[in-house]
Amino acid sequence: MNLFKLSILSITILLSSNAVNSQFGIQLSTDETSEGFALFETLFSSFLVDNCGEVVNTWPTVRGTVLHAKLLENGDIIYIQDNRVIVKDWDDNLVSQTSYDNPNLVLVYEVIVMSNGHYLCLARENLDVDDFIELGYTYATGNNPRRIDVVIEIDPDTETIVWQWNIKDHMLQQRDDNLANYGIASENPRKMDMDAIAQFDWISGESFMINGFDYNEELDLLALSVRKMSEVIIIDHSTTTEEASGSTGGNYGHGGDILFRWGNPQNYGQGDQEDQELYFQHNPNWVEYGEHKGKIIIFNNRFSKFDYSSVEIIDPSLDANGQFVLPDNEEFQLAEEHISMNIENSTGPFFYSEYTSGASVMPNGNIYVTLGQSGRILEMNPEGKLVWDYLIEDSGYIFRSEKYGPDFPGFEGRDLTPNGTVESIPSPFDCSFTTSTNDINVILEDVNIIRNTQGYKVISDSGRSFNISLYNTNGQLLYKGDSNSNYRIDTSTIPGGLYYIRTERDNQGSTQSIFVD
Repeated sequence: MNLFKLSILSITILLSSNAVNSQFGIQLSTDETSEGFALFETLFSSFLVDNCGEVVNTWPTVRGTVLHAKLLENGDIIYIQDNRVIVKDWDDNLVSQTSYDNPNLVLVYEVIVMSNGHYLCLARENLDVDDFIELGYTYATGNNPRRIDVVIEIDPDTETIVWQWNIKDHMLQQRDDNLANYGIASENPRKMDMDAIAQFDWISGESFMINGFDYNEELDLLALSVRKMSEVIIIDHSTTTEEASGSTGGNYGHGGDILFRWGNPQNYGQGDQEDQELYFQHNPNWVEYGEHKGKIIIFNNRFSKFDYSSVEIIDPSLDANGQFVLPDNEEFQLAEEHISMNIENSTGPFFYSEYTSGASVMPNGNIYVTLGQSGRILEMNPEGKLVWDYLIEDSGYIFRSEKYGPDFPGFEGRDLTPNGTVESIPSPFDCSFTTSTNDINVILEDVNIIRNTQGYKVISDSGRSFNISLYNTNGQLLYKGDSNSNYRIDTSTIPGGLYYIRTERDNQGSTQSIFVD
């Protein structure tokens, strides 16, 4: 506890240094935070908030069972709900709802809008026991699959599937050589071994469980997160649907087979347990900005082996012909050693989420992270320092969130005036701290901060009253009050370190640092 005495009023104030962390809302915001607005859904609405956690827009009907809402460049919001792709405008009015021509497929997670207006979606195809047995799966007691993973492209104008890739066309089994998909994993690194599917974790019928994806339109490639294999794979979208079901054709010549894979080389007979890097990961996506542009960033849940999660950045190796490098009897290659940001190697703050979640790179190089299990959003600078932290109230179990810069086209002409907070009890974090610390060596002309044996005195030479606030280095507001002209801070019981004193009067103010031994 910290003890401060307001000498003029002779009152004692008892403070808890951890109070802000027990509240929802903004926990930390610094001047290193990337400019922009975060979009997320709760059990009751979807919200767009600024860096201080203030709401700038709300979609009351986009809530609950929504599968990952995103903004379009015209300001509309798009998401999956009830097996349809839904679009609503900035004011929450329905714009469109798109179905498709295959009732045996169920849409999951998210939708990506292509430049031609088509929708790329992840889906599950329902199969019965006989279907899986024919594919070589050995049924036993426990978590048996009922669905297989599919990627589809939908034309919203005709509501037809114009392209499809199904993982069942690219898997093998090593037990029954009478079946068409028999093969040896080490001899077929472009196939998925169904015997390598994890037999625990999510128990709702998924098989490989593709749980996130991204589309690189320039390369016409898809990156897919295969959770139950603990791998990220890349496939060719330039194929026809017929080519996507086979092993030839497309710009890369391998049809719908795997062009690149990373995370667990044991799945194709390479390496051992020490070589596994991914554990039930989510959200692979191509980096669009900064020094890592063109690489792939992944949220590594690290479920089942670690008690912390991490962010991985990988750079797949390409040869002179633009093909992913796969030496004979070796793993797929990286151009350089991958980067891992986590608490273990001191390049990131502690965070953990067994399920969902995601990571992306912002224009200023910061890493934006969603922890779906706890409803926490954070941002790290490129060195791994935590620079922004927000805890969502009534989040339930979110899949992911997104952050958009202030120059995002969808904000043009929109009213982005802050209008209160999502949380019912606002966080005690004072966001003015973010900018006020920039004038750290400037003080009000008549206000002096004097150190003495008891701590610090803040005195107004003119005798005029002023407001005073005290912060720790995380921007946590420890105390805010008024003084007639004289304020004393007893530092004898304050933990040693750097603090900030903010003095204000007549809508003007400044900040000065103090150090407690």
